[in-house]
Amino acid sequence: IHADDTPFACCGNVHVIEADPRTSYYSEFFGVIDNFLGDLCGAPDGQTVAYVSDESNRREAYVEAFPKRGNKARVSDNGGGYPLWSADAKALYYLSGQPDGQLTLTVAEDRGGRWVSRRLFALPPGPEDVTRLNYAVFDNGRRFLVSVYVPDTAPHTITVGINWPAG
Repeated sequence: IHADDTPFACCGNVHVIEADPRTSYYSEFFGVIDNFLGDLCGAPDGQTVAYVSDESNRREAYVEAFPKRGNKARVSDNGGGYPLWSADAKALYYLSGQPDGQLTLTVAEDRGGRWVSRRLFALPPGPEDVTRLNYAVFDNGRRFLVSVYVPDTAPHTITVGINWPAG
């Protein structure tokens, strides 16, 4: 974000920003991403960026070379969003919706320039809000931390004091 609060990523315009302590920032235009919806996520190796676009007429996860554009590929095969990279940048995790409304954590792996996706596990049912879509990947996909909806079943009580002596 610029000092005047103008966002860099808007309407598909994406900029590469390199911090420069002398000038506060340096911006280079990365390009226009067709039907860009957000969820930018840079790979730990700095060579690839993941993002979400609806250029296929639904939310899908894409990867593309970075910082020089090229080799764009759609990695999700049934919708996708909220991408996160593995620490070794060889796999991309994302959430995908199933026809029955179930959310699934899915992994896409780069197999020589071809991305192959497989579903790992379904998230427990719950309301679809942004707090439920939080997750983290550890140990290159061997462990996950997932936000799970737990309904509040505790009784709600209120205590009212009547004729409380002032004192």
